[in-house]
Amino acid sequence: MLDALRRQATGWVVKGFLVLLIVSFAIWGIGDVLRTPGPSDEVARVGGEPIPSDEVVRDTERNFRRLREQFGDTVERSPAVMENLFRQALAQAIARRLLDLHARELGLAVDPGTLARLVREDPTFEGPNGFDRQRFDFVLRELGLSEAGYLEQLRGDVLRSRLVEAVTGAVAAPELLARELARYREERRVGRALLVPAAAQDPGQPDEATLAAWLERNAARFRVPELRAVELVVLGVEELLAESMPSEEELRAAYDERRADYTTPEQRTATQLLVADRAVIEEAERLAREGKSFADIVAALEARGLQVSTVGPVARGVLPDPLDAALFGLEPGGLSAPLETPFGWHLLRLESVTPERVRPFEEVKDALAEELARRRAADRLPEAAERLDDALAAGEDLEAAARAVGARHLRIPAVDAQGRDADGRALDAIDLSPEMLQEIVGTPAGRTSLLVHGKDDRWFVVKVDSVTPSRDRRLEEVRLPVEIGWKLERQRELARDKARALLERVRAGDGLPDLARAEPGLQLATVGPLRRRGDPEPLGPAVTRALFTTPPGRIAEEPVPTPEGFALVATDEILPAAAEVDLAPLRRELRDSLSEAMFAAYEQALRRRFPVETDERAIARLVESFGR
Repeated sequence: MLDALRRQATGWVVKGFLVLLIVSFAIWGIGDVLRTPGPSDEVARVGGEPIPSDEVVRDTERNFRRLREQFGDTVERSPAVMENLFRQALAQAIARRLLDLHARELGLAVDPGTLARLVREDPTFEGPNGFDRQRFDFVLRELGLSEAGYLEQLRGDVLRSRLVEAVTGAVAAPELLARELARYREERRVGRALLVPAAAQDPGQPDEATLAAWLERNAARFRVPELRAVELVVLGVEELLAESMPSEEELRAAYDERRADYTTPEQRTATQLLVADRAVIEEAERLAREGKSFADIVAALEARGLQVSTVGPVARGVLPDPLDAALFGLEPGGLSAPLETPFGWHLLRLESVTPERVRPFEEVKDALAEELARRRAADRLPEAAERLDDALAAGEDLEAAARAVGARHLRIPAVDAQGRDADGRALDAIDLSPEMLQEIVGTPAGRTSLLVHGKDDRWFVVKVDSVTPSRDRRLEEVRLPVEIGWKLERQRELARDKARALLERVRAGDGLPDLARAEPGLQLATVGPLRRRGDPEPLGPAVTRALFTTPPGRIAEEPVPTPEGFALVATDEILPAAAEVDLAPLRRELRDSLSEAMFAAYEQALRRRFPVETDERAIARLVESFGR
């Protein structure tokens, strides 16, 4: 995923600016930024103008939300992912500033009439009869924007879009280029592979000298890392939970105080008829009161714009006032009077009512107790850490100091720089953070570290009792894995040698089918039809490459490695791409690539005109904060 993020960083910048009008972004994407203005540190300057850190941080958070919307909650908020998103957001902010400066230098402007037209045509502000002034005012209030502030934001979006369009708008992918690319991509090849499996080769039995020599060549694979015996004290929320548990009385008081949080209000579901014309809705009401079903009414009045939909389940106060009052004044099956809202005329029929439900105390007791205990423990943590620091400064040993404040005390007989024990397994006793490992590795033998506050909000102190240096393992310690490693390597060598001998026989005139029949353990497999990329490769990518680099009727000049051994690969037939190929997707892809290249060149030219300075220290601090 990180590689994908890096590859797409420039593309995301370009795509963000290639939108003709970024009105929807202005409405739904920057609201959180504009609601919480305030001074902040700078992370960069473009042409002498600052880029505040809060702008980039908020764009980073927005990019993370979009990433999760695309890939799901499996995307973790890891430091590496967040750093990539932060640097993409910074690149986007720099690109915006460059375009703004160039537009100002060129004296570009947007006339008020154009802005007014864009606002009127924006579907965000549409009501039943087109542009709705009340809806426009409502959206701006929600964003915390004045009309002048919104128009200024829109003016900047339009200017940037016009500049980018001027640079990239004339780009077109020639049909000939798209056709050649389609021909290249869609060409398929068919061939055969004579498979020489490594597992069928007999490596024999190695002697001691052979195994010792193999171990010497592969010593790094079996090396025992430096191991440290450490004493560790850890103080975090988990360590303070037990003594932070609330009493039964406190739990019941908290439950009563939060009763609204455990209450699911009454919800109602209705069927709604909606139309812009009052006469139509009144006709629909008449038919409904005569006993006609909503389905029959819609069938009769659909040509006059009548629509039907389901409303809910919704709680009281969610719908606009007229609809809310009408819906919660109906009995099941009841029909409302025609109601007017900015969206048109409505007619409601109540279908079902889900009564209010309050989760009982016993159902939420355990979760509430843990929440309160964690909150108390978090509140007590700084004071407990201070007492631990005082105890250590007073000369108490780690175990006594830990016991005095309720911290966790551990003795780890052996741990390496990756947090594994002497057998290479992860420690079961504790989850060692990167900072803990850093202190363990960086503290000399016989010394105790300072009390450290980690990014995971755990306090810890490390004492290194002893250090066992790294060493190479002796053969008697790793005989079995060495024998297995030597055998697998030798079998592949024998398979390669056998494949080379078979290749010489093919060059002498033997055919692949004859060899497959004559030699036990060989298998002749059909390969393809395969394209260069995108098709399954059961024999591995090297076989596909050999198929496309070998002329038809010929055999690859060298044995080709496969996951199971080696193969002789022969290309038998080339299947050209279909004569009729839909070139539109390819032309769009090529146009996007060319546009990105042109925009990148344009951005580099702007960077030479308006110098870009970044504060790497500020960036490092912000990136580090994402890991907390």
